[in-house]
Amino acid sequence: MISFAKAVIFVLCLNLACWMINQSGVMPSTGLSPLGNATQTEEIQKSVEQVPQKSPENLVTLVTGYVWFALQFMWQLISWIVFGFPMFLGNLGLPQLITVPLGALWFTLFGLFLVEFLGGRGT
Repeated sequence: MISFAKAVIFVLCLNLACWMINQSGVMPSTGLSPLGNATQTEEIQKSVEQVPQKSPENLVTLVTGYVWFALQFMWQLISWIVFGFPMFLGNLGLPQLITVPLGALWFTLFGLFLVEFLGGRGT
């Protein structure tokens, strides 16, 4: 019988492979967005130069924005690590009738692995 640890390692590798394919931009309407053209870059540079002097209020807002961005980024990575394959299939256009039960299966697999790992015994 295969252990949950081996199954979780396989699912993690599958999810990370799906994340890499999704981020590579091979599929249409997925992956990283383009940076923009030169006029947009110049407009952004002009708007950055017009930022007022750094005050404590602006620094708190800036740090809060960075923390919020980091939390969103980490949440997105964790969701791809856990549910990468079902999300990838959803991006390919498969109906939710297939992807949601598959996500529930993934969630059950990780839950049973967590029980096995924390309990220190095989299930």
